[in-house]
Amino acid sequence: MHRLIFTVVLLALAVAQPALGKSLELAAVDVRGPGITGSVNLSREELGVVRSERSPVALALVELSREHPLESPTAELGPRYYLAYHLNLGAAPNLRSETVAVQLYPYAEGGPLAYTPGGQELWSGPASRSDYYRVPAGWYRYPSTLVDRMQSHGLPSKAVASSVSDRGATVNRLLLVALLLTLLFFSRRLRRRSVVLPRRPTAV
Repeated sequence: MHRLIFTVVLLALAVAQPALGKSLELAAVDVRGPGITGSVNLSREELGVVRSERSPVALALVELSREHPLESPTAELGPRYYLAYHLNLGAAPNLRSETVAVQLYPYAEGGPLAYTPGGQELWSGPASRSDYYRVPAGWYRYPSTLVDRMQSHGLPSKAVASSVSDRGATVNRLLLVALLLTLLFFSRRLRRRSVVLPRRPTAV
């Protein structure tokens, strides 16, 4: 029941009109990942102001409140990006905004995928521990329309993102090899120093 109520609240958050001012709403989204210096910041207008429950932004937000039946994907995921949903929870000064972290795979085989990490909570009532809602963790399909909008505001294309990601993986592998060679070199030197030389016979 608590989950159903929160889903309704989240839908109200999604379809809030600009005229409502500081009502429940998606305030902005930050995107970080390969090929992005710092982060790409999108306002709710840039991502798309929600007009109905079927809009891409509404669908993406409601997925945060659902149990995710999608199992861990086995197909190629491609570069990973980190989204931060900034949500305004009300107009009153004591109602702070909340942030939900989502991992986005915009170029996954078969279409964009997202993963919501566990351990995240959102305020859903008066300021008491029992009125915090735990965001369900799991995998789900992400609206490709939102990926297109992110691309128009700075999300790298698939080719650029894959190239940057591959270069990063190559650098990491080279660093790992260099570290292993360094450890091998010093371990051999320590072994040589630890060899006990035979004692010379003492004169009688």
